[in-house]
Amino acid sequence: SDLNDEDFDTIGKNEINFYGVIYKSDNSLAVRQTLNERYIIRSYINDQSNTRISLPANEGDGVKGMAMVFGPVLFLIVIILIALLLSRMINSEQKLIGTFIALGYKKSEIIRHYAFYGLIPGLAGSAFGLILSIFFTKALSKFYIENDYEKINYTMHFSVPAVVAGIILPVLLYTLTTVFVTRSMLRKKVVLLLNHMDDLEIHHIAVLSHNYSL
Repeated sequence: SDLNDEDFDTIGKNEINFYGVIYKSDNSLAVRQTLNERYIIRSYINDQSNTRISLPANEGDGVKGMAMVFGPVLFLIVIILIALLLSRMINSEQKLIGTFIALGYKKSEIIRHYAFYGLIPGLAGSAFGLILSIFFTKALSKFYIENDYEKINYTMHFSVPAVVAGIILPVLLYTLTTVFVTRSMLRKKVVLLLNHMDDLEIHHIAVLSHNYSL
């Protein structure tokens, strides 16, 4: 059907508009009174009662809470696993450590050498993880916000203390692990290191030799 002049004049007369107000101070009551004097407010909903606003905010708080709980736990688990791998790797190099001592290297030089085993992966892993976290955080934010709700303007902020801790803690713990394990290895006798043995194994061999001699 064609739109006549009478129908055209009625466009917008019964239209209901929705507006949003962002308060920079606690003057919502005064604003509502002023608007009601000049216009007619049919209904008013604050941001806490509006599910279009409160639901994304509540889910964001929930995701943040989970990240604050599970993030540090997973972080510590990964650090502990890598520290165990570093300690096993150094333990497997007993012969090499014994060779260094036999060749006249100082204990401080050997410790400094193996300290890089923890320093290098700590720095490289922290830098690589920090770069990946930027991309994964963007993807996770887009998944939770842009796909489930209407378009919401948001900005990402990274916690500076968390970033600093994520860089320093792995380097510190890996380096301390390698230094501690290397120091414990250097307390052994050179013969034990060269034969990849410990004091208990030497004791068993001595007992067996004594029994055979009897």
